[in-house]
Amino acid sequence: SSVVAEPGAWERNSTAMECWSGCLEFLKFAWPTTHVTTFADGIEAELKLEKNACETASTACLPRCCAEATATENPCASPVEQSESLTPGPALRKVLHPDEFAWTPVTKEMQATEELKKVSLLPSFSQSGVFRTVNLGGVPFASAAFSANPLQIASQVQGFALRHPAQTSGIDDWPRACRSPEAVELIAEVKKRMPELSAAEESWISQPQVLEIYLKARSTLEEQASIMETTLKWRVENRSLLSTLSCPCCLENPLSHDARCFGVDPEGDVIFMNCFALPRNIDPTGIAQHMTCLFERALQRYPNAKKWSWIIDMHGFGIGNMDPRTSIKLLGLLQVSYRGRLKRCIVLDAPFGFGGLWSSVRPFINAQTASSIQFQSYPHICTDLQQLFGCTIANKLQTEMEENRDYLRAREKTWTTFWAV
Repeated sequence: SSVVAEPGAWERNSTAMECWSGCLEFLKFAWPTTHVTTFADGIEAELKLEKNACETASTACLPRCCAEATATENPCASPVEQSESLTPGPALRKVLHPDEFAWTPVTKEMQATEELKKVSLLPSFSQSGVFRTVNLGGVPFASAAFSANPLQIASQVQGFALRHPAQTSGIDDWPRACRSPEAVELIAEVKKRMPELSAAEESWISQPQVLEIYLKARSTLEEQASIMETTLKWRVENRSLLSTLSCPCCLENPLSHDARCFGVDPEGDVIFMNCFALPRNIDPTGIAQHMTCLFERALQRYPNAKKWSWIIDMHGFGIGNMDPRTSIKLLGLLQVSYRGRLKRCIVLDAPFGFGGLWSSVRPFINAQTASSIQFQSYPHICTDLQQLFGCTIANKLQTEMEENRDYLRAREKTWTTFWAV
């Protein structure tokens, strides 16, 4: 039914009217198909929402200047609770008409078609065309309703939460990048499969970069949930290690393992290096535990890093390093536990004897990992280091390589566990 807002619903506060002129462009965005000159025009052009929807729009669909001015006297009675975000959709905490519109991801063709139809908006709002293109959690979506207003932009995403309350509890507190329909469905499916997840594990599956990796890795929800479930089972099995991030061997002897983080490259991705001439402990399990702690610590220190480069300096490689279990465990970390993180792996100065080990582990290397592996030699790599990592990091890596090739210096060398920064 058509309900007109009660008199004064939009004009309850004179301060709101004073900022009306500055918000005209926003209201043109909210009702793009109608000439808007007054608040009343905006209401008439709307999709005849119920009375409380119109009242909600006075606080939820306006920039903060209007939202604060039109707030009800009793904060507890307000139908919508504002968040810190200035983006109207994700700020909503009460969903209206959650199933009214059908949403589809925006294709490149749709974006190209609508490129010339975009409307200029206030700086704090995304541009939008006829398809009402919006950005939810870094994923562009388009509504089939040409005149949909920002009040309805988040409804489909949060409508899923209404239908799946057990799996999506606390959705309003998730990072915005987790609110795309695909991400919400993936999280719900994984939580349904693994209800025993701890708070730390639930936090991990809600990380935007983690979701991006798994959503891109497979095309269907079933496949995405399956590979994420495999990783989560590993994280459950290693809860103790992941909670402390302390290498047991390095606690006993700080020189047990030498793999360390050397900083980040120009793109903000992490750089690791190890050398076979340095570690005192070559037990496969201990090495895998050390690398797990190193990966986790680096991602915590550099939260914007998406991938990493790993230089494996094989100077000092000997018969004691021929155990294939070490390579298989490390491949499991790279290809399963930290899927999609390997940017490049540089194998430096691989000796003749390495061929036998390589042949035994090659069947376990998938195509994506294999494409990231490159073989280099010292000192020819120095020029590439400058180009890949910049002068500062390249000089640090080159100095490390030189020291490790001096037998006496390598034997007397000490280092800080996990870090060379």
